[in-house]
Amino acid sequence: MAFEVKCGKAQYLYSQMDHMVFQSQGHKQADAQCTLCSRDIQDLSPEKQKELRDTLREAGSPMVGMLPSKNEIDKSCLDFIRPNEEEQP
Repeated sequence: MAFEVKCGKAQYLYSQMDHMVFQSQGHKQADAQCTLCSRDIQDLSPEKQKELRDTLREAGSPMVGMLPSKNEIDKSCLDFIRPNEEEQP
């Protein structure tokens, strides 16, 4: 299995299309491959979202927007490294 993982706001995901297509070339040796991204992809216009999804599907690494949003991931990371001061003894 081969995965590309992208997390970012919608415009960042869209701007990374060429890079993700390039990365997908390394997936060709795997039996199964896909590109996972944050749910922010759903904030793109339907046309841009379709273009991005179609392009990656044609490159052989279909995009699946199943990760939490970038804001949720950022918050989880910050909470992990900087616990809430109220919870500290």
